[in-house]
Amino acid sequence: MNVYCPKCGSKNDYFQSKRSNSCVKCKSPMFSSKAREHTKTVKMAIQEDQREFGDKIPELSKLDVDIEVIKARTIKLGELMPPSTDV
Repeated sequence: MNVYCPKCGSKNDYFQSKRSNSCVKCKSPMFSSKAREHTKTVKMAIQEDQREFGDKIPELSKLDVDIEVIKARTIKLGELMPPSTDV
């Protein structure tokens, strides 16, 4: 299995990199346990009347639904497998 260096992009063997914890080409650390520090949090104000999928949602007073139920056909085991003709 191979892993790629996050700094130079070179291909490294996973087990060799895990053991030495450095890239074979640029010698930078491959696996670090500290979190990345360059994350940025963005806060946005959402208006109460703002809609995502349209300007206006219609008022519904009734909902009509048609449901069709189909009964599944039952099959016996003897219909699936023909009787054996062993003598």
